[in-house]
Amino acid sequence: MSLDLYPQPVENDRECLTLAEDETYYYDAINMLFNWRLVMTPKATPEMWLYGWCYDGQLALTLALKTWDPETQNEPLGWKKRPTRVVRVAPHPETDTGYNRFRCIHGHYPADGPCPDPHCPDRGRPEALR
Repeated sequence: MSLDLYPQPVENDRECLTLAEDETYYYDAINMLFNWRLVMTPKATPEMWLYGWCYDGQLALTLALKTWDPETQNEPLGWKKRPTRVVRVAPHPETDTGYNRFRCIHGHYPADGPCPDPHCPDRGRPEALR
């Protein structure tokens, strides 16, 4: 499954911008009130997105998408919050085990130190160090 990155964002009827697609998903950018959200929208059910990650801006979101390999990497880099507790698992995560370690809801690897957000539910929890 290869990711087809568009040369320019494309407006769609889901009130967001499509940046890329693969056989199963549209990769959309949604302008939220205080940030931008990258979402994976299933082509089979385009009225809802399945996975999402919040970024400080559209440029950070776009760069993260361009460097991400959804086939081997569970989630893109650089996001500041995962709006759901559902963690995406790539089709072949075993090929990039260092990248696919457990992350808190804010995208930090607890095994590398505590999340900077003092309200993070995974901050200082030993069971988060999976």
